[in-house]
Amino acid sequence: MVGVSGQASVQQRTDGDGTSQPRDEVKQYLSCRYISPAEACWRISEFPTNERFPPVIHLAVHLDGQDEVFFDEDISPKQLQNVLDRKDSTLTAFFKYNAEHPKARTVLYNDFPSRFTYK
Repeated sequence: MVGVSGQASVQQRTDGDGTSQPRDEVKQYLSCRYISPAEACWRISEFPTNERFPPVIHLAVHLDGQDEVFFDEDISPKQLQNVLDRKDSTLTAFFKYNAEHPKARTVLYNDFPSRFTYK
């Protein structure tokens, strides 16, 4: 609740018998959510309900040799080594590309996806 002075405060709900109960804001939000008929039809038809423009691209930042690797539990050590040898994060791919193409060195890491495609 925001008071007249502009300061925020948290209040507990009091029942009719005077006992106080903590507020469950998640439950309150879910029980008060209203979906209009137009939005329901839109969701049933599986049309996109939101869009990101420009698209958001996750750029990895990690120390050398400490990038994340995901693999199945049941693969052999040789298969795991193949996964590790073929895997490049966006950061290591950025460094490799700059090592091979001197003209790309003027592009900053965060601007790189707007000019090049990571595969």
